Amino acid sequence: MSNKCENSVKLMGFAVTQPEKIDEDPLGIRFKLATNESFFSKKKQEYVKNSEIHLIKSWKQSAEFSLNNIKVGDYIFIKGKIHYHQLTTEDGRNIKNPEIIATRIIKLNRDIEKDTQK
Repeated sequence: MSNKCENSVKLMGFAVTQPEKIDEDPLGIRFKLATNESFFSKKKQEYVKNSEIHLIKSWKQSAEFSLNNIKVGDYIFIKGKIHYHQLTTEDGRNIKNPEIIATRIIKLNRDIEKDTQK
């Protein structure tokens, strides 16, 4: 068994918001990505679909690519790491919000998803 530990995330999903600038130097962006999965529930005797929305942030080249090439509805691949952004609420509670820091963003062809389901 290896002692190596790694924070690595790979997601494929659809952009649900337009990439927007959050920083200028270096260029930073954020947008939301939807992923889903479905499975057969023996208890309900039907297929259940579970969707998740992920906050994606990126900088530099992948941020520039996103601003110029990604729009709502695009099917994309994200590689990066998970990061927890700590916030303090008005009532003093600390909340950790997960976000994906993307190091690689690739726009995919929607036909890829159809091909993998055959």
